[in-house]
Amino acid sequence: MNVSNFYTMPNYKITIECGQEHKPITVAGFTTTEETEALLCRHLRNLCIQSDRSFGGTQQLVLQLMKQWQQSFSMQAMQTLQVAGNLKGVLIASMCLYKQTNTGKEQLVNRISF
Repeated sequence: MNVSNFYTMPNYKITIECGQEHKPITVAGFTTTEETEALLCRHLRNLCIQSDRSFGGTQQLVLQLMKQWQQSFSMQAMQTLQVAGNLKGVLIASMCLYKQTNTGKEQLVNRISF
């Protein structure tokens, strides 16, 4: 992949929503092609099925999934954004996938409610 293609690829982020008493927490961000978007949504849905709804357990599942995606999809840019140890006992309400294009506009791609 050349550098110009990399900068035109959309950025994605995964956020976890723990209810109204907590702000959404962005736990991971990455850059990939739009062609993989539907597959990423299916993987996140499967992750949510495996989750026990705890923040700590779900965050570990996200980290494992990110490693798998990096190997499977050859993602060039990826990072874990926030770790919130004080939320380990908190239950998750939903998980969201957002896309931000090179124009800076952010849009919700998928929200998976528990």
